[in-house]
Amino acid sequence: SLVANRTGDLDTYQQYLRAKTLYRGRVIDEAITVLESAVARDPDYAPGWALLSLAYNQSPRYRGVTNNNVPLEEGRRILQTSQEKAEMAARRAVQLDARNATGYGALAKLAHDRGQWAEAEDLFKQALGLDVDDPEVLEGYAFMQASSGRSRDAFSTIERLRNLEPLVPVYTYMYAFSLRDAGKIDRAIALLEALPGPSGVMSEARGSALAEAYADAGDFGKAADALLAIRGQRFSRVTIENAGR
Repeated sequence: SLVANRTGDLDTYQQYLRAKTLYRGRVIDEAITVLESAVARDPDYAPGWALLSLAYNQSPRYRGVTNNNVPLEEGRRILQTSQEKAEMAARRAVQLDARNATGYGALAKLAHDRGQWAEAEDLFKQALGLDVDDPEVLEGYAFMQASSGRSRDAFSTIERLRNLEPLVPVYTYMYAFSLRDAGKIDRAIALLEALPGPSGVMSEARGSALAEAYADAGDFGKAADALLAIRGQRFSRVTIENAGR
């Protein structure tokens, strides 16, 4: 009762659980809306603030900011605002509960995104010291390991993550990409093909992952079909196959 790691309000907790599902499904804007409502209802609920930080941090990626789909200056403004809000929410989480692993993981993710690699490593280790099985922390740490060239460490972290949460599609995609990087293309394809076809951004993620895996296996026809299915564009299959070669 001395830390705010739980709420006495059932509606707040249900909102938090719903937001976690939305966040893991990468329905980011809706997750933010739900979480903002939850922390307004219970401002001392640390897990809500921690998850809200992660959602704020992810939001530019799902608004096209990091894919150059918005003007440069506007993208910088959106990114800076999102990171400032994410830092505020993460610091609120750890202020309320000094043992909230997700909060420290959110701070670590921010440090990594800002190029503060040593600080990010320390924060991720601090988060995992509090909860070695926190999925959101493991996801962020695996991404940092992969982006810094520590592919073997990243593979182990992602494998652990998927074993903990085998039904979360985004974790399965991460595992499939790790299998590809390890040269286990057939296993990656089998894993992705076995997934049900989700809707929205996760459907595109699945199609993109399948297309890349098929291309790695040399099956450019299937790669083209996977791309056409998610984009709905009428590219020439021959053009795509030749580009793949």
